[in-house]
Amino acid sequence: MSARTGCSSAASSRSATALRYPDTHELYVLERRPGGHHGDRHLDHAGTAGRMHVHSGDLARTRATVIASERMDDDPHWRLMESGELLHVGADHTVTRRTVLAGEPVHRLSLADLEPEAAASQKGS
Repeated sequence: MSARTGCSSAASSRSATALRYPDTHELYVLERRPGGHHGDRHLDHAGTAGRMHVHSGDLARTRATVIASERMDDDPHWRLMESGELLHVGADHTVTRRTVLAGEPVHRLSLADLEPEAAASQKGS
């Protein structure tokens, strides 16, 4: 998962939370059944920028909620989170969503506002 401005998430073995705000970067959610859309596949993905590779053989046998900066497979159920949307996944896999921030930020940060390392992480390749 990308750690970019505007896309924030936290996870534990029991729950996960994600917030997309503002709409600078995309953040996708998939409530994935065991085996995915085809019913018999693990999750295996190489990022479009070539910097990320994710593999999970366990997802061929168990359900999961996947939160990512891009769609990670051909499942048609990936959903783009809305700006200001807070998503919570409970230990029982119950997913709740609600808008917690409406409208634009009062001051949207630019790359010039960030430290060099943070600015570099925001630049696409």
